[in-house]
Amino acid sequence: MCRVFQVFFYISLAALCSTAFNIPFILGNVGFTKKPNGQTQVDLNSGLNIGGNGAESGMKFNFGNGSFNAQSGGGVLIGGNKFGTNSTFGVDKKGLVADSDVHLGNNKTLHGGLGKEKNFVDDLTDLIRRRKEEKRRKSVGTE
Repeated sequence: MCRVFQVFFYISLAALCSTAFNIPFILGNVGFTKKPNGQTQVDLNSGLNIGGNGAESGMKFNFGNGSFNAQSGGGVLIGGNKFGTNSTFGVDKKGLVADSDVHLGNNKTLHGGLGKEKNFVDDLTDLIRRRKEEKRRKSVGTE
């Protein structure tokens, strides 16, 4: 409980400052930034990377100027490639924001979310098509 109070105290103290503020801790950090557009960003990150293998997770909150945005993400690192998800939920001047990305390693990401269902299906279809072509090329090359 004392640790939670300390983190809350430092975040509150950082809110009074007008510059960036970062509190490192074992395997992670808490960051606070006031952006020039008037928004405030709070980052909570943790992770471990040993030779391109490990795990990472994080949350980011943006608020101010009539908007609120919460982003969360996490995944595992295998051979330097990320496998996991990122999600965004919030409200801005354009309306509701609800996005989700799925990372499948080797810079392959499926983008989706509210109003982006077609993007997700297109990305998935393209990924399946590329996999089939790679398998076909490998089978032709081995004969």
